[in-house]
Amino acid sequence: MVIPRKKRTYHNKEDKLIGLNRNGDSAGDKEQENECGILLDQRLKPDKGPSTQLNKVVALMTALVTPSLNPFMFTFRNEKVQKVTEDTSKRIVLRHPAALRGEHRGGLSTAGGTQLWGLTHSLLSIAKMNEQMNPYAMNSIHSKGNDFGNIMGSYKIRQPGNYTPFRLLDFTGRPTSSKYTFLSSQGKQIEANTARITSGDQELSYQTVLMVVQINPKSVEYNSVPIKCCSSELFPTAPCKTSVCQDLLDLYLASGNTSVAPCTDFFSFACGNINRTGSPFQALAEENKRRVRRILETPGSWRLAPGEEKAFEFYNSCMNMSAIEAAGASPFRQVIEELGGWSIFGNWTPLDFNQTLSLLMSQYGHFPFFRAYLKPLPTPPYLPVIQIDQPELDVLLKQKQEPNYAQILREYLSYLNRLVTLLGGDPTKVGNDASYSLFINSQLNQFLRPGEQQQAQGKVFEMVTIDQLQRVAPAIDWLSCLQATFAPMSLSPSYHVAVHDLEYLKNMSQLIEKDLMKHRDFLQSHIIFGLVKTLSPALDSQFQEAHRSLSQKVGELTGRPPMPVHPRWMTCVEKTEAFFEPTLATLFIKETFKPSTHSAAMELFTTIKDTFISHLHTVPWMDRETRAEAQDRLTQLQVKMGPSEWALKPDPARQEYDDVQLGPSFLQTFLSCVRSRQARVIQGFLQPFSSHRLQVLPWGLKASYSIPDHVMVFPAGLLQPPFFHPGYPRAVNFGAAGSIMARELLHIFDQLLLPGGCPACDTRALQKALLCLERLYAALPSPKGTSFNVSRTLLEDAADAGALAIALKAYKKRLVLFRGETILPNLDLSPRQLFFRSYAQVMCRDPSTQDPQDIRSPPTLRVHGPLSDSPAFTRHFRCPQGALLNPPSRCQLW
Repeated sequence: MVIPRKKRTYHNKEDKLIGLNRNGDSAGDKEQENECGILLDQRLKPDKGPSTQLNKVVALMTALVTPSLNPFMFTFRNEKVQKVTEDTSKRIVLRHPAALRGEHRGGLSTAGGTQLWGLTHSLLSIAKMNEQMNPYAMNSIHSKGNDFGNIMGSYKIRQPGNYTPFRLLDFTGRPTSSKYTFLSSQGKQIEANTARITSGDQELSYQTVLMVVQINPKSVEYNSVPIKCCSSELFPTAPCKTSVCQDLLDLYLASGNTSVAPCTDFFSFACGNINRTGSPFQALAEENKRRVRRILETPGSWRLAPGEEKAFEFYNSCMNMSAIEAAGASPFRQVIEELGGWSIFGNWTPLDFNQTLSLLMSQYGHFPFFRAYLKPLPTPPYLPVIQIDQPELDVLLKQKQEPNYAQILREYLSYLNRLVTLLGGDPTKVGNDASYSLFINSQLNQFLRPGEQQQAQGKVFEMVTIDQLQRVAPAIDWLSCLQATFAPMSLSPSYHVAVHDLEYLKNMSQLIEKDLMKHRDFLQSHIIFGLVKTLSPALDSQFQEAHRSLSQKVGELTGRPPMPVHPRWMTCVEKTEAFFEPTLATLFIKETFKPSTHSAAMELFTTIKDTFISHLHTVPWMDRETRAEAQDRLTQLQVKMGPSEWALKPDPARQEYDDVQLGPSFLQTFLSCVRSRQARVIQGFLQPFSSHRLQVLPWGLKASYSIPDHVMVFPAGLLQPPFFHPGYPRAVNFGAAGSIMARELLHIFDQLLLPGGCPACDTRALQKALLCLERLYAALPSPKGTSFNVSRTLLEDAADAGALAIALKAYKKRLVLFRGETILPNLDLSPRQLFFRSYAQVMCRDPSTQDPQDIRSPPTLRVHGPLSDSPAFTRHFRCPQGALLNPPSRCQLW
C-alpha cells in the first residue's frame, strides 16, 4: 500500500547524532527499516575531546550531501577516535542503507596542500534484502586533487552471496574488469577501472559506485555525483506547487481510485474513474484543438504572410452557421446537377459511370467503391506510390451476421428518406433507391478482407501495374480515373500501384458490371447518398444531425460505438487544419512549443536513448555483433523534437493558397479547399522525397519514424501536459513521455524479435523470453467484454515492457545526477511510485472501446503486463508474494 510521507529532521544533541526514520521515530541506537526494507543504523558516540572535530566532519558531510542526498545516507561508528589533524590518519567505519549489515572501511587522512580529508565510499547492492550481507573490505582508493586517476578496487567476499549488480551512470565493456565513466557536478568526466570478483568457480557480476568527498577549510567540493541507492528517499523531495503541477494533481486525483490496492489492480488505482475524466490522449487531442481555435479566433495577434489570412476567413465562414443554414440545400443541389442530376428530382441525364467516378474522386474527394491516395511504401525503396485500399463504408453491415438486420434496414431507409426531404425531393419516390443502396453496402461489406486476415496471409499489399489492375477489375477505367485524381502526375498502363486487397476489387468490379449497370438510377442514388456524408460538414446542420442519429441507432443495434458528437468549432478547426496546414503548423509551434520546452524534451530523449544504448549490454539473447549494430543505429539516429523542418520554413508568398476561392457559398469554399489540398499533396510528392517524408502534424499525438532517413519525429502536440512539461517532477516526465520515447526506440528493433530476424542471436534464449512474456500476459485477467490475441499483440507487449524498464533506468540516472526531486502534494506517492503512476496514466482509457483488431493489448494489460514484469514496482509498492502484480517469475526480453 502507499506509504505516507513525513518530513524527516535531525539534530545534534550532546555529541550524539540522532536520525529520524520515515515515520518520524527516533532511530537512535536502534536499527530501523527504510522504504526498501533495508536496515538503517545511526550511531556516533565520540569522546568529549574529539567531538568537535568529528561533528565538524559530520556537519561538512551534511552540507555536502544536502540537498542532493539524505543526511542519514551514511552512518558513523567509532569508539576511539582522536583529534584529526593534518599530520594524523585515522579510520572510521561507514555504513550505507544499501549495504545490509555490511561495513566498508574508508580512509580519513590528509593528502597535503589545502586538502584536509579524503573520504571514499563503495557500495554493493543486494538481491535478497532479507538476507544478511557478509562484511567486505575494500583496499585504499587514492584521490589526486580533483580527479581520480586510475582506481582499482579489489574485494574479498568471505561467503558467497546472491548479489544484483549496482548500475552506474555510464560504463563500457562488461560488468567485470570494466572501465566506468562518471560525471562530476562540474560536468567533468572521471574514469574508474574495477576488478573481477570471484568466489571459487563462481564469477559474480558487479558494478561499483564511488563517491569522493574533498573537504577544504574554506569550501566543500563534490567531485563525483553517481551515488545510486535503492530508495529514492535518500534524495530530498519538495512539493511542486506550480499551476501546471496543480492541474496534473487534479487530473490524477480525478482519474484514479486510491481505494483499490495497487498491487492487485493498478489500472483501477490509476484509471478507475477514467469514464469521468476521459482518455488522456483524447483529452490532449481536444486541448490541442482548443489551442488551434484560440489561434484562429485571434488573427490580430499574428503577423500573417499574404494568403495566410484565408485560413482565418475559412474558419469564420465555417462557424457562420446562420449563413450556411440560410443557403439550405441549394449549394448541394448544384453539385447534383454537375453530376448529371438525379432521377428523384426528375431531371437526370445519365453520365458515363467512369466519368462520374472521376469527378467524384478528383473534384469532390469522394471515393464510393475504393480509396486511392499517395503514400510511401513501407518497404525498400520506400518510394511514394498510388495506393488502392478498401473504402470507408457508411454502414458496416453483413446481412448474414447481423441479428438485427431488418431493424437496421428500417433505420437506414428512414435516414435516406430524411436526406431526400432535406434536399427538397419527394420521399415517396425513394423506397427502391434506398433499398438498393443498402444492398450495395451489404455486398461490399461481404467482400472486405479484415486487416488481420491480410497479415495472416502475408499480403498487406501487392504491387501491380495499372494494366494488370484493369484486367482484374475491368468495370473501372483505372487509368482515366487515377490520372484525373492525381494530375499532374504522369501515369501509364505500366505504372505500378500498391493494392491492399485485390480480391475485393475483383468482386467489386463484378458487382458493378453484373448488377449495378442494369440499374443506373439506383447506382446514382447510392453515389449521392454517400456524397452527402462526405460533404456534410459544409451543409446545413440538419444533414449532420440526421447522420449522427443513424450512427447512434445502428450502434445500439450492432454493439458498435456511435459516431462521436463534436461541437461545431471542433469540426471547423479540423477542416481548417486539413486545408491550411502550413500556416497553422507554424503558428501552433510558436504558441505551444517554446525553446525551453524543446530543450527539456531533447534532454529527456537523449537520456532515454543513452540509457537504452548502455542497457543493451544486459539483453541476454543479443550477440556481440548485433548489440554493436544496435548501438550504432541508436547513436546515429536523428530526432526532431516538436516541429518538423517544413513547419518552420515560412513561404512569404504562400502560393499554395492562390487557387483557394472563397465563396459565394461555404460549400463552394469547402470544395475549392478540397481541390487545393489535393493539388498541394501531389506537388509535395513530386518534390525530392526527403521534403515530404517526415511531415508530422505538429498538433498530432503520434510519433513518426522514417526508416530510410533514420529520423524520428515527436510532434509538439504530444509533448504537452499531462505527458510532459519542463516544470513537472522528473518522475512524471520520465514515466509518461519518457516511456513513450523508449517505446518508439524499441520499435526500431521489432524485426529482431520476428522469426529469423536475428540469425546470429541466441534464438533459444530469445524464444524463451518471448514465450515467457506471452505467458505473463495470458495469465493476467482481461477486462470484461474484451478479447485479444496474445500472439498478435506480442510485439507491442514487448515494446511496452521494455519501455518501462528503460524509462525507469533513465529516471534513476537523472535522479542521481540532479540530486533531489519534486513530488505532487497530497498524492501520497514517493518519486518512484509517481513514476509508475505516470506510466499508467498514459494507458488510461475505457477498455470497452478496444477495437478487436487492435495490435495492442487492452489498456488494463498494457498497465499490468509491464508492471508485473518489473521488480522495482513490486519493491516500491511493497507488493506481497502472491499478489497479481508480483508473479513468482519474470521475463527479461529487453
